[in-house]
Amino acid sequence: MSEKPAKFNNLNELTSYLTHLENRIEVLESQNQAHQETIERMASENRSLADFIREMIPKTTLFSRSFMLRAFTVWWHYFVAQFLIALGIFVLVFVISLLAFGGLGGLTNLAGGF
Repeated sequence: MSEKPAKFNNLNELTSYLTHLENRIEVLESQNQAHQETIERMASENRSLADFIREMIPKTTLFSRSFMLRAFTVWWHYFVAQFLIALGIFVLVFVISLLAFGGLGGLTNLAGGF
């Protein structure tokens, strides 16, 4: 910031000083306008990015704010995964036992035969 003169000797000095201040105000106003436009542009970009993220994130309770909902969701995913794995192992063991004992008749003979 420029220093203020202690006093003005004539009207020309006062006029030149005021003109200088008016020029500085104009520059600052134009810079302020540019900053405001930048802020508005960035805010709209942030809104569009937030909307994009909301669209792309799956609609699941894994992202819920409630701890209990998240906990039960994780437990349910774990339960289903374990069920599918156990089902796969059961089918595999069943097929191997059918091949090893020659069909269902071999299994009934092994069980004591009726």
